[in-house]
Amino acid sequence: MKINTILITLILLLILPGCNIPDLGIGPRTIDITRLAEQKSTPRETSTPRETNTPRETNTPIISEVKCAIEEEQHEEWETVFCENFDNNLNQWPTGTDIDLETVATVKNGKYIIDFKSRHETIYKTWRVNALQFWESKDYVVSIRGELNSVYENCTWGILVRGDMDDGYGFSIDDQGNYYLTDANLPGEYYLGNAESGSNSAIKWDQPNTITAVVEGEDMTFYVNGTAMVSYKCNDPSRKEISRALWGVEGVSVVYEFDDILVREKNSDNSING
Repeated sequence: MKINTILITLILLLILPGCNIPDLGIGPRTIDITRLAEQKSTPRETSTPRETNTPRETNTPIISEVKCAIEEEQHEEWETVFCENFDNNLNQWPTGTDIDLETVATVKNGKYIIDFKSRHETIYKTWRVNALQFWESKDYVVSIRGELNSVYENCTWGILVRGDMDDGYGFSIDDQGNYYLTDANLPGEYYLGNAESGSNSAIKWDQPNTITAVVEGEDMTFYVNGTAMVSYKCNDPSRKEISRALWGVEGVSVVYEFDDILVREKNSDNSING
């Protein structure tokens, strides 16, 4: 009973501050979320995911004055509100060792590098998902250039939009030309690519790729290297969260490298201000 009381208190402390969207002077909340989804054999056979939350706070992201290295053609008329080249860490991306998340993160050589080593925990395969929210907006284009390096097949990286791990939409790719669209709102078991999955020659094997999401109202379209992969409709277009997300199966070791991030907003609407 005492443990349950402590857990309820911690949940309330995490939820209640999130009711008010911070203004530009405070900056968006940056949240690391690790999801443990028990899995019988493959990513498509999971039971209900379990989750631990590690909230973090950062200052307002600093918009770079230089031209973004990502040459994104989607909605060039919209205003660029965030441009990150990782030439430094002025935006205070989480770095260092995180034992709970099983990561070591650094910003160096113009990249944000995350070394992820997942331990074995059960006789079943377990998916670990790490989502980092870095911006909030109503309608937008977000592009992330990244790469993963691993000898294991069961790991991906991508974008999480219109919500968090409990109710958002994740689009991710692996290093062998496959893509996955995950909808946390679908009934039944939660697994990577439960909404749609496939492969496409536009996805480069063992090389950097650029993932783009165009999110406007309830419509979402996801691209890789300028080629449309899948379109989908969301349940709640009022959700504003934008996160980068990493997926890795239990026991894998993988290094993720991010070069650039670009966010453009429709009608100059920086919705961090509401």
